[in-house]
Amino acid sequence: MIEFKTIKDDSRLQELINHSIEVYASEMHRYREFRNYEKSLELSKVEVGDHFKYGVEQSHNHIFNIVNDEQVVGYVWFQMIVEHEGTAFLNYIYIDKEHRRHGYGEQSLKLFEQQVKEMGAKYSVFFVFKSNFPAVRMYLKHDYKIAKEVAMYEAKKTSRYKMVKML
Repeated sequence: MIEFKTIKDDSRLQELINHSIEVYASEMHRYREFRNYEKSLELSKVEVGDHFKYGVEQSHNHIFNIVNDEQVVGYVWFQMIVEHEGTAFLNYIYIDKEHRRHGYGEQSLKLFEQQVKEMGAKYSVFFVFKSNFPAVRMYLKHDYKIAKEVAMYEAKKTSRYKMVKML
């Protein structure tokens, strides 16, 4: 059974922030939201960096290691959105490649929902790339609804789903 563990090491936190920047930039480029990778990376640094400009403790960010039997298998990052009281925004559930296909993503999603519900969230919201079929299937299986399709940045057609679930 997985659990979320607080990240106590600043270098691990910075590693996860950098990883989020790299993954997000790669996804934006792969799904044609930007034609060149450098532009994707530039925007990714700004967007992810903005979330942490006041530090983790002074923001509404919650970022944890996902741990199974004392082994880190990934990380989860979410925010409690102040402007939309009662809304949790899921930035990432990221399972390391060598730990995928063991149910950690689903377990992490359930634990995320339980934790944000305890924190007062009534809704869970996030964006997922339409072509990320395993993730989309998992979210639909767990009663998330596609609220809308969106075209982001330079994309000529919709590239992401906005997904929502009432908790």
